[in-house]
Amino acid sequence: MLVLGLDTSTQVCALGIVDLDRGVTLAVSAAPVGPRQGERLLANIDCLLIEAGLGFCDLGAFAVSIGPGSFTGLRVGMATTKGLAFALGLPVAGVPTLEALAEAALALPGPDLEAGTLLWPCLDARRGEVHSQPFEIVVEATPRPRLRPLREVSCGTPEDLIAELMSASTRRNLLIGDGPGRYPALADVGARVLSLVHCPPDGAVVARLGARQLAADRAACSPGALAVLYVQTTDAERGRQEGRLGGRTPFGGSGRPRVGATTG
Repeated sequence: MLVLGLDTSTQVCALGIVDLDRGVTLAVSAAPVGPRQGERLLANIDCLLIEAGLGFCDLGAFAVSIGPGSFTGLRVGMATTKGLAFALGLPVAGVPTLEALAEAALALPGPDLEAGTLLWPCLDARRGEVHSQPFEIVVEATPRPRLRPLREVSCGTPEDLIAELMSASTRRNLLIGDGPGRYPALADVGARVLSLVHCPPDGAVVARLGARQLAADRAACSPGALAVLYVQTTDAERGRQEGRLGGRTPFGGSGRPRVGATTG
């Protein structure tokens, strides 16, 4: 089966096509996000398919990064993927952005990542906050190491993350993403840093992670079930919590349960 993976959650638009039956990557691309992102994304997908000698009819599934990340980028990626999946009648798996970044780092040939190393994907959430989630490298009797999440995705201040890093200072720590570049104090606690330049989002990694979900529960990977991973509270919700807005939401009614929303 061929899976097309998309990641539009950061300032890099990453695409990849993997052939699961042969275990190979057929094509990848990564380009800076620019204006008219929705139109550019469809054009980039067309170019990737042409490079791989494929058409949409050859695909068997989609996988897309669901956040946290840029709200605008996530909306474009999710809407495009949903539309294609509905039109083609294909399943689509949602892949958490930070997990995909950690897996991309694990696949790099450069850093010597041994068992017990902690990977900390860390993205700027604006408002003086960062999205983060630590993963531990676990080596088992398998061809390659795997990652074990140590907690859920969180959105907090750089100081909160620094405290976590300090508590794990006896371990080898690797920070991944644009968070350390935005908040240099994160790089001053002894952790190695990989920016998005050196460890960009990888569409092929997203495709492989999505394939795991498809194998585990294909029925749950429908376009209609696809949803953004909400982490950070919106401006409207903050205003309502602080008493600056009424209790009703722009959607009507008295509100809807949610964890938060990504930044834009």
